[in-house]
Amino acid sequence: MSLPRIAVIGAGHLGSIHARLLSERADARLVAVVDPIPAARQTIERQLGIATYGSLTELEGRLDAAIVASPTSTHYEVAGALLDRGVHVFVEKPLTPRSLEGRALCQAARRRNCILQVGHSERFNAAWLAVAPFLTGVHRIRATRQSGFPSRSLDVGVVLDLMIHEIDLVLSLTTAPLVELSAHAATVVGPHEDIVSARLRFDDGMVAELESSRVSPRRERKWDVLTDQGWAEVDFAQTSASVALAVPEFCDVAHQVAGWPHARRMEFADQLFCQWMPQTQLDVGTVNALAAEHDEFLAAIRGESAVTVDGNAGCRAVELAEQILAACGTPVRIGSHRSPPSREAA
Repeated sequence: MSLPRIAVIGAGHLGSIHARLLSERADARLVAVVDPIPAARQTIERQLGIATYGSLTELEGRLDAAIVASPTSTHYEVAGALLDRGVHVFVEKPLTPRSLEGRALCQAARRRNCILQVGHSERFNAAWLAVAPFLTGVHRIRATRQSGFPSRSLDVGVVLDLMIHEIDLVLSLTTAPLVELSAHAATVVGPHEDIVSARLRFDDGMVAELESSRVSPRRERKWDVLTDQGWAEVDFAQTSASVALAVPEFCDVAHQVAGWPHARRMEFADQLFCQWMPQTQLDVGTVNALAAEHDEFLAAIRGESAVTVDGNAGCRAVELAEQILAACGTPVRIGSHRSPPSREAA
């Protein structure tokens, strides 16, 4: 089989990384980068020596696959045009701004027998890969994702920009229907929501509390998970994970603790996370998440395996994002109210 001819659509931050990684591969041929902005194309040409074009029409009939890393608002139009031409497509997250558009892309992929993969890269984060086998019987998730103002991806709000990562990961842990949802949002820079808190309860009892902000002085990407067996913690930014799992005797002992003398209870408290639920730092390897996604995409094109995050998974995430946004109602706008009087004025 000849090497698949691939183009990257979008020469922004992520598109440039995709292009660089693909240019270094021996199992694919990066033939072009497409971007309507001349300065962006010139940067790619200078850095990678790759041909660039201003529109997809200039590559008609010359592509086998494409990475769509253009603004979210363009995903449907760009990916749809590629799928209609029989081109395999990898679309950066989120798949589309609206689930109806995502479903249309899934139908187009099936109709043309094309691969449709969605770039939910946290599925390939080394910390997630290490902790995922321990995330069975999940009861509660507390997830926080905060960053400073991004100055990009402003065609969507924080739900489709950042929280979509948590949404996808949560949905990877359950197939149960959502039975309860509450959420609220605030706008700081706008015009879209910049801070969102959401609480989700699923029919299997799993509860997920999600906090996302893209106007925070802190950068944080952490999960705290309660399971049937104990606790799990994931730090996606630091690529670390740990678990504290109950030993087999724990359940019997735990039922007796309330009846013990105070001194023995104090001893149990001191030993809880070393003897009864010993905390273990997991061995986390080194994984380039985008390169791992490319591995899957190319393997799927060759017919060797399926992708982890297909179009249907991408649509589920967008559908839940829409429900969260609907539950938020009208976001509070920070800074819109008159400031309280100063102490001097008082």
